[in-house]
Amino acid sequence: MDENPFDRLGDELDAAARRQLAGAVKSRRRRRSFGLLAAIVALPSLAATAWAASALISQGSPVAYQRGAPVSGTGVGTPVPASVRMLTASIEDPDGDLPWGLRSFRTTRGMACLQIGRVYEGKLGVLGRDGSFGNDGRFHELRPSIHAQCFPPDGAGNAYLTHHDNAYLASGEPCRGSGCRDARTVGRPSEPAPDPIDPTHLRSVDFGLLGPEATSITYRDGARFRTAPTLGEGGGYLVVGPPLKPAAFPEHVMKNPRYANIARFSRSYTQDGGSLSAMTPASRVITSVRYGDTARCDVKVATIIDNGRRTGGCPDPPGFVAIPQAQPDDVRTKVTATAIGPREIRVSFVARVAVRDRLSAYNVMVKPPRSGRPCCDGASGSSTDRNIPAGHRIVKNVMAPRRLRPGRYTITVSLRTQSPHPSPGGNLQYPGTIAGRTTLVVR
Repeated sequence: MDENPFDRLGDELDAAARRQLAGAVKSRRRRRSFGLLAAIVALPSLAATAWAASALISQGSPVAYQRGAPVSGTGVGTPVPASVRMLTASIEDPDGDLPWGLRSFRTTRGMACLQIGRVYEGKLGVLGRDGSFGNDGRFHELRPSIHAQCFPPDGAGNAYLTHHDNAYLASGEPCRGSGCRDARTVGRPSEPAPDPIDPTHLRSVDFGLLGPEATSITYRDGARFRTAPTLGEGGGYLVVGPPLKPAAFPEHVMKNPRYANIARFSRSYTQDGGSLSAMTPASRVITSVRYGDTARCDVKVATIIDNGRRTGGCPDPPGFVAIPQAQPDDVRTKVTATAIGPREIRVSFVARVAVRDRLSAYNVMVKPPRSGRPCCDGASGSSTDRNIPAGHRIVKNVMAPRRLRPGRYTITVSLRTQSPHPSPGGNLQYPGTIAGRTTLVVR
């Protein structure tokens, strides 16, 4: 009797699963090394060979937004569909599983963002393993803006963004919780975490955009050094490998009395074995960046402590343009204030300079009259978080921490902008450029 075609299909799928499992076990016995960005070898065929039976993976629900879906005109904005680019989808995992990918996009509020994850059928996503999605074994698509690292562009609109994380889940999702914290520990050893993470479930990831003039990077792969071309017009790169052994703080930090105590107990201040975003590379993995035919930056391992601007391990890269700063005469405006309740002050003013993106925001600060008591003299404030056209009247209600008391309140309005060098997440300078002041007397 002829064989049932469904039985034959089942036998073929079973055989494919056995081959896949055997290949995965064999790959784990090989020396774990860093995956390579790139297109310098036939990585698409490599990925296809490693996952010949990828049809066995079922797809689950997409990764959920952490704080609700993004809104176009507020916060960092929403991804601009035409800007979404998959820079690579072929970075090999140390264990030979699904490849890793790097995706870039711009947002409606001017931010440049990057995402990484595992790749299946050309999509970026997260695997249901290592605690993600209840270890359901499915592939969950990662939509743009989820788990993204975002930076403001420089003054010419180019993105300079790098990120290192020594405790990224192999599932393709950022690692959270005390077990992840323990994996990032630097300095003195910490107490065992209540939920330790198996090191084989973690990856060291380095990715970023180095600017349009960057042409290649050199990075460590165990005891060897490799060089690979950058990805796309923005100088992208992605390196994935096993976790690095956390390193101690640099000697110059430990000897500095200002920082020694912080360093002794901190778990995440260094890029070296921890997690840090910066404008240029600053980890042990990336050793140099080549710009054009002659310029090169040899990366210096940096820390947040001795690199407070978050510029990373290189000076200003070729092509970088500082972000222009607002001038007092451009933003000056009349400010009025009125008490509208026992704890609330309404502040009104006209925005002379437009807020077009995440690179600027108006801030209102209310300082109470001095009381002589440290508990009661703190200022309160509020910032805008949306696009505002020039000439628009802004009305902000500022809630005081305590009931308004008799005396003179000082209200200051300022335009906060990015510093000349972009910072992670688009954090704005404080207090910014003063736009106007007024006083309110409460009787």
